[in-house]
Amino acid sequence: MRREIRIRTPENVVFGFRLAGLFSRLLAAAIDYVLVALLAAMLITALGLAALLVGMTLPGIGAFASAGAIAMLIIGLFLLLFGYFLLFELLWNGQTPGKRALGIRVVKDLGEAITFPDALVRNLLRIADILPGFYGVAALSVLFSGSNKRLGDHAAGTIVVAVEKSEAPIAFRERWEKHNSLKEDALLAARIRKEITPEETELVRDVWARRETLDPAGRVTLVARVAGHLRGRLGLPALPFLSDEQLLRDVLEVVLSEKP
Repeated sequence: MRREIRIRTPENVVFGFRLAGLFSRLLAAAIDYVLVALLAAMLITALGLAALLVGMTLPGIGAFASAGAIAMLIIGLFLLLFGYFLLFELLWNGQTPGKRALGIRVVKDLGEAITFPDALVRNLLRIADILPGFYGVAALSVLFSGSNKRLGDHAAGTIVVAVEKSEAPIAFRERWEKHNSLKEDALLAARIRKEITPEETELVRDVWARRETLDPAGRVTLVARVAGHLRGRLGLPALPFLSDEQLLRDVLEVVLSEKP
């Protein structure tokens, strides 16, 4: 069943996200666990060959080599199981290879990009979510949660949303007349296009489109919050002549204009 969640900011601006369904989440997890199994097989093979080689070269410590290989295997499998999801979700803005293949992403409850503590908490609870079989507890939690959350999502304050394709630039009718220092830096512009998420793009579009309808205080607060988020996550320069609103407009031009 298709579910959507609507988030209202303190400035009374509402943003909508389409929640990822149970099937897409389970299929994404299946893809990820196949990749984890392949990596685990490579690890087992490498440690087995290393222990065999040591045993053949130094027969006197063969037993110790085998014990050491087993200990390293246990540690390695633990790190692989949790590190795989943690690392990809941090580096790929809330996505793993499985999530990317299914077009879904992990974000915070308010639609922001997840941080290390968020990813750590939700993945530490993965062991509980996979019980008693393949995500049995998680499936029940998602079905009975209004926000399609598994236990890890409840603990970390995250949701899994569908990645919506951005509209064509022509649908956003803005005249790019002003000077754009972000666009003039080709490397910076390319990095913005690569790293900004679809959710962040839609957030900036909505704030820019609705800014005139907000009261002055709410407008300043909301624009400053979004601009601060973009500066921190995308590493945008803090230029003294670049106001928060101008920053949002410049980012939109970089992302939505037809030519770099």
